[in-house]
Amino acid sequence: MNEEQQKQGRRRRRRRRRRGPAPAAQDMRPRLRAGILAFLSRHQETHVGTLLDALRQQFPQFGRAEETAALEILHELASANLIMPGVDRDHLGWPWLRVTEYGRRVLHQGEPLPFDPDQYLAAAQPRLATMPPLAVEVLQEAVTTYHRGYIRSSALLLGIASEILMGQLIDSFVAGRPEKERQRLEAAMADKSIYARYRIFREEFDRARDGLKIPDALSKDVEAIVDLVFNAVRLTRNEAGHPSGAPLNPILVATTLQAFLEYADRIARLSAYLAAPAPAKPVPARRRKRQAASA
Repeated sequence: MNEEQQKQGRRRRRRRRRRGPAPAAQDMRPRLRAGILAFLSRHQETHVGTLLDALRQQFPQFGRAEETAALEILHELASANLIMPGVDRDHLGWPWLRVTEYGRRVLHQGEPLPFDPDQYLAAAQPRLATMPPLAVEVLQEAVTTYHRGYIRSSALLLGIASEILMGQLIDSFVAGRPEKERQRLEAAMADKSIYARYRIFREEFDRARDGLKIPDALSKDVEAIVDLVFNAVRLTRNEAGHPSGAPLNPILVATTLQAFLEYADRIARLSAYLAAPAPAKPVPARRRKRQAASA
């Protein structure tokens, strides 16, 4: 290292000291990942140095620890097949990189994406409070395994989370039925698989639907949101658990993960409505008079 480079290094260190203590690189990771994804959506062929310079402009306290974290995030994105090294025959390998065809499709979906677990779980936070704790834990594991490239494991875990939520909805519906009907449903569903219980629930729910007086905000598109997502997740889970030999489509699993947040939210609100005690019917005036006379 020559004298001029040493002077530049000392000047950089003095500037960092004047800025005050930088946030921990671990705390910066969600912001760094969001910055990297935003940059890649605009520049699909680039140089690692160019990307790091853009991050340095965006984050004034971007130092060595943050640079290391950014490089680790790039490695994670490469493992998830969103980016690949090299852009053409004259620029093969690192530090050149480009967004893959798969990466282009998922970057332009515009929804919280499971390959960005921080963004996905941040978007899920308002809904997680109403989900059973076990379903939240399993969903977080499903997002993490997808992010790490374990698509089959993610599909299996998402299927488990979906079954927990559907079980909650079915139990809420059964608990809210009149006693004799509740006993009949409990006997019919005893020792049945979740899918068999779901089939019974759907028949009974349709039969009782008018009397339930479900608000439009809950009943609107309930078949599209609840039934389609439940069955899509179930079929993907079955394919993962009983593989035919063909690899699972990662975009299909990503799509079900995206749809899962609306599915979980609708089930939680519908379960809460069904579990609430029905208002007591008013006693007719004539019956009240008879009751008063016999008292």
